[in-house]
Amino acid sequence: MALFPDIEVSSLTNSGLLWLFLTFGYTLFQSSNLISEGSDLLLLVPAYAGIVGSCVLPVLGAVPDAAIMLFSGLGKLEEAQTQLAVGVGALSGSTIMLLTIPWAIATVGGRVDVVDGVANYRGRPKLTPKPTNLRSLSTQGTGPGPQVRTGAKAMLLTAGSYVIIQYPCVVLERRGETSDALLARGEKWFALVGLVSCAVGFLGYLAFQVYTSGTEADLKRFRADELIKRKLKGGTITLAGAMAEMVAREMHSKDPAGYAAISFSEDERERNKVRARLENIVRPFFKSLDQDNSGSIDEKEAGALLLALGENVTPGRVRDLFVELDANESGGIDFDEFVQGLEKYLRTTHRAGGGLGGDDAQDVQDDDQRVVVDSDDDDAKKQQQRSSSSSFGGTAAAAGEDSAAADEEEEDEIPQDISHLSPAQQQRVIKRRALIKLTLGTVLVLVFSDPMVDVLSEIGARTGVPPFYVSFVLAPLASNASELLAAFFYSLKKTSKAITVSYTALEGAACMNNTLALAIFMGLVFFRGIAWQYTAETISILLIEVLVALVAFKRTQTLNDAALVLAFYPLSIAVVVFLENVVGLD
Repeated sequence: MALFPDIEVSSLTNSGLLWLFLTFGYTLFQSSNLISEGSDLLLLVPAYAGIVGSCVLPVLGAVPDAAIMLFSGLGKLEEAQTQLAVGVGALSGSTIMLLTIPWAIATVGGRVDVVDGVANYRGRPKLTPKPTNLRSLSTQGTGPGPQVRTGAKAMLLTAGSYVIIQYPCVVLERRGETSDALLARGEKWFALVGLVSCAVGFLGYLAFQVYTSGTEADLKRFRADELIKRKLKGGTITLAGAMAEMVAREMHSKDPAGYAAISFSEDERERNKVRARLENIVRPFFKSLDQDNSGSIDEKEAGALLLALGENVTPGRVRDLFVELDANESGGIDFDEFVQGLEKYLRTTHRAGGGLGGDDAQDVQDDDQRVVVDSDDDDAKKQQQRSSSSSFGGTAAAAGEDSAAADEEEEDEIPQDISHLSPAQQQRVIKRRALIKLTLGTVLVLVFSDPMVDVLSEIGARTGVPPFYVSFVLAPLASNASELLAAFFYSLKKTSKAITVSYTALEGAACMNNTLALAIFMGLVFFRGIAWQYTAETISILLIEVLVALVAFKRTQTLNDAALVLAFYPLSIAVVVFLENVVGLD
């Protein structure tokens, strides 16, 4: 029986049961989104990005399925033996659904022209407009990176734990020992070995992710940069706030005379990282404002671009910085010039507020001047001095107003969330929001997974459909929809990095199900004495993982492959039905 809410599902009408399923399903869907959003927010914190991308994201993504598995095996032993079919259905459905439907959708969304058997990401356009026909199934596709092939190997290795628990099940059934009690007794110690195997696989997978985080840094940066772009477009962060900690890492401070005299790191690699990240983040915003495709923007467009990046720069300041960057007085600045100016702007922002912060007045040493910042005096802020030779850098430290009317027009478009905060304060808000989302999402999953198991079991009882099939189809809709959407939206970037992120995220989810979620099952068999009676389901999971791995090993995946992978989903259900009803497996 569910812990909360305390509802006796067997007493509900059919409409009431449907309403409860939709309510719990929607709650679990939103809970999964909260966990996903909280994890993504941590990618905006460079100090956490590596560990988040390697460990936190895959672990938290498995929490909903693991919770359903856990609660399906609790309660009275007799009821748990029956309800565990819901957990197995959730595990099987989640694993197989993620490896088939999102994979196929990502391939379709991220497809480009295939030329001589290779995905042509350098083509212009990448996807030639032409009618979709049988020929296009082999001439359009994706070209993922080597990480996808590595992920496929990891998925196959972690799937080995299924074999450990399946072996005694087959032996005991051949002996005729098919009762729950006899199976549970004979499988107990194999379940312990399987539990240890799952734990080793889980820790090994995370260790491997951490170990390879350096070689896969480009993928993690890509994912973080895409998140920053979405947050900038949504007006929930500023560019300075998103880049604060990375800029701080590039810089180091000295304070020999009580002043904040800032010098810059000599490590060119860190500077190059900041430049590369800025180029990737800013480029789509720049292109959207370069309406004549001239490769340069004028003063008005530069102001609109800064506003789009969440930076509140007054028209007068925009004019000053534009004059500084437009050295040849051509009336336009190109992309490289704008990015170069942004680099200086971000460093000065860090120097003026992001790196020092605090409620008390701070002395900020600029290149050839000192600017006094008093956080308790708005007038002082408006009268901050700026160097005439460094107007772009001074823009970050100065907040003067040139025209009240112009400012009011701009103010309506400025992000209203946290853009008014200093970069350092924005980073603190990001960390706090991430913690809140992760905590709330996890709590909701733990609270509503238990009653969801009861609801799925009752649906199976009333429809006459075994609970396994009900959970196989319905549970992933609530617990894994966010991963499906994420894989699709990443693929739309139509780059090798984007499709690699999509595929590897799905493989990572399968690895977590093979280890973390399966470990819970092993624990239930060992500690509670529940019998493993899922031979057909195990064969189906292993079959689909092997088939998807074979596709993942391909360097170019065409639409033919996408159609094949999509067909694996109904195939998996057909395999279970055939093995149970024709072959006679449990």
